[in-house]
Amino acid sequence: MRDIVSAKNYVYLTENGTRYTDLIAGTYNVTFGHGNLAIIEAIQQNCRMVNTYDFPTGNRQKLAEELHSLTFDRFDTWWFFSGGAEAVDKALILCQMNRVGAVAHFRGSFHGKTIGTRPFSEPTYSSSPFAYTRLTFDYSLEGLGYLDSFPDQISCIIVEPILGLHGVSPPRDFLQTLRKVASRRGIYVVSDEITTGFGRAGWVFNLSFGPDILLVGKGLGQGLPITALGFRKGDFPTSDISNTTSAGGNNLCCGVAIAACQLLKEEDMVEKSCRVGKCLRECLPSFRSLKVVTDVRVFDGSMGYVDFISNEVAEAVVLKALQEEEVIVKRQDRTIKFLPCFTIYERELKEAVERVLSVARKIS
Repeated sequence: MRDIVSAKNYVYLTENGTRYTDLIAGTYNVTFGHGNLAIIEAIQQNCRMVNTYDFPTGNRQKLAEELHSLTFDRFDTWWFFSGGAEAVDKALILCQMNRVGAVAHFRGSFHGKTIGTRPFSEPTYSSSPFAYTRLTFDYSLEGLGYLDSFPDQISCIIVEPILGLHGVSPPRDFLQTLRKVASRRGIYVVSDEITTGFGRAGWVFNLSFGPDILLVGKGLGQGLPITALGFRKGDFPTSDISNTTSAGGNNLCCGVAIAACQLLKEEDMVEKSCRVGKCLRECLPSFRSLKVVTDVRVFDGSMGYVDFISNEVAEAVVLKALQEEEVIVKRQDRTIKFLPCFTIYERELKEAVERVLSVARKIS
């Protein structure tokens, strides 16, 4: 593949003029399409003052207000960072400052690649000497039963409302049961919506189970590095801790995130994500006819997953789709992900999926 020189909506162009259809939205970040004019305008308007470190700016305050509104005034405090792992790290520190104990997570989840977050992500590595005590439970009601019976003190539970790595939805009443267990045990619940939030899963955010901390990212910055952590100050008596990073919450990224929040509401981006999800539900089931496919899952929003019989087969499909059909998809182990931007046209999406399907048929 030649170097990419430009991008528009769901298409990449290379230096030799080859046109690639992007079905992973710049790896899940550019959910409103590459080259969105409102995002470009926000970059132009704010690039004269990029960073102010921990000094207040109007953009930082305005972004906090936008997120406060999008979460129905649930969280009164917002901290901003440059990446998802940073936000997860700070959430775990905030919980430990108020309740010392183990950190629980669920098998199959992903929360980052740093030394502090890697133990809670798939594929798991051994906990480092600097990480917290880790407890791993199945993403099931039975797993919650084991969590509830665990004898030692637990500081927090970090959970994804949908496991974004392989596209796994929780059992019915799982999140509500999790909340009940946590409340009974005095455990904080951290909801990691860096992948699923901001319209991706067909909702703005899933607040139905009452998380204590919400983590936001990816679509918030539309390709620029910004994530957010929201909480209620009254729930965390000890919250006067350093929450700044070298570039976290800088003026430029906050300005772009404000534009993204406004686009989310004004352009009905959640509805557009759901239309993409509907299209994926119509075309991805065709993969079920192949001997090399074991399962297909599509959610309400722009999230589709196809499981193959092996990592090797999935890798071959990804490579041949790129090399022979100019379609970009991504795999995790034996699962291929279809997470396009919300602004892709239905006809182009169906044609691109059909091209990936044709490659899988040849391999099958």
